[in-house]
Amino acid sequence: PLPQALRAAFPNLQPPRAASCRQQQPPPPPHRRLSGREKREMQREILALLGLPGRPRPRQPPSAAPLFMLDLYRAAASQDDEGEREGELGGPWSLAWARGLPRSSAADGADTVMSFVNLVELDRDLFHPKPYWKEFRFDLTPIPAEEAVTAAEFRIYKMQSFSWHGNQTLHISIHEIVQEHRNRESELLFLDLQDFQAQAEGWLVFDISAASNHWLLNRRYNLGLRLYVETEDGRQVCRRHELYVSFQDLGWLDWVIAPQGYSAFYCEGECAFPLDSCMNATNHAILQSLVHLMKPEAAPKACCAPTKLSATSVLYYDSNNNVILKKHRNMVVKTCGCH
Repeated sequence: PLPQALRAAFPNLQPPRAASCRQQQPPPPPHRRLSGREKREMQREILALLGLPGRPRPRQPPSAAPLFMLDLYRAAASQDDEGEREGELGGPWSLAWARGLPRSSAADGADTVMSFVNLVELDRDLFHPKPYWKEFRFDLTPIPAEEAVTAAEFRIYKMQSFSWHGNQTLHISIHEIVQEHRNRESELLFLDLQDFQAQAEGWLVFDISAASNHWLLNRRYNLGLRLYVETEDGRQVCRRHELYVSFQDLGWLDWVIAPQGYSAFYCEGECAFPLDSCMNATNHAILQSLVHLMKPEAAPKACCAPTKLSATSVLYYDSNNNVILKKHRNMVVKTCGCH
C-alpha cells in the first residue's frame, strides 16, 4: 500500500501492478521489391561469399544427389544448429562420422566435398572367363585449378545378394586404367582392395587419391577405373595382405617418438595361369607361367612379390638424446604382382 501522505497528495494514484516481461513487438517493415540492379549486386555478393565465380547452371534435369552427400549435408547442418566448435571435434565433418555415416578420410580436414557423376559404365558379362569387372569414368575438370585436393574416394553400395554362399568372401579391388590396348588387356595400376562377405550389404569405400592426382596433372591420363570382383574359389590370388609392425610390442617406445608402429604389408597368393591384368604380372612372369603350364619341370610358377615399395619416416632419440628424423626407403609394400 502507498503511504498515507502520498495518497493525500495524489488521491487518484493507484498502487503499481506486477510488471510483465511480455513486450509487444513492432510490426515487421513491409517487404520492398529489389530493383534488377540491386538483385544482381546481391547475387554477386552471395556468390562471392560462397566462393563461386558465377551461378551454377546444372544440366536439365539434374541427376539425383548421392545419398552420401545428402547424409553428409544433414550431419553438417545439424552440427551448425548445435553450435559445435570445429576444433573440439577434429574437423567440420567429424560429427557426421560420430553419427554413423561411413567414415571418409577424404573429407577429414577439408572444407569442400565434391561428388562426380559416372560418365561411362562398361563391364565384362558373367559369361566371360573370370574375374568379373566393371569400369567407371569421372570428369574432374570442375575442380578449380587453385584448389588443393587432399584425398579422393570411390564409393559403391553393395546390395545384399543370395546368389553366393553366405560364408564366401569377395575380394573387391579398384585399379586405375593406365593404358588401353586394342588387342590385349589394358594396363592397370592397383589402388585399393576390400574384402567383403558375399551376403553382406553396405558401402564400400576405396582410396583413389593416386589416380585423381594423375588425372589432375593431365586430363588425357584419365582413362577411368576398373573394379574387380573375385571369389576365393579354394585359392588366394596374388595380392597385398595386412602386416602391422608395432614398436610398442617390440618395447621400443622409450626411444621411438613416432610412430608407434606402421603398416608394412606383405605379398602372398598364387600366380596361376592365366595371369590376369589385376595381378600386375610382368611379361617374363606370363611367359614363365605358360612354360610351367606346358612343362612343369622346366620352370617353376611365377612368384607373388612386391612391385612397388614406399618409404616410412621415424622420429627417434639416438644414444646421445639427439632427436633424429629419418626416412627409411622401401619399407611399405604399395602393390603386389607376379614375377
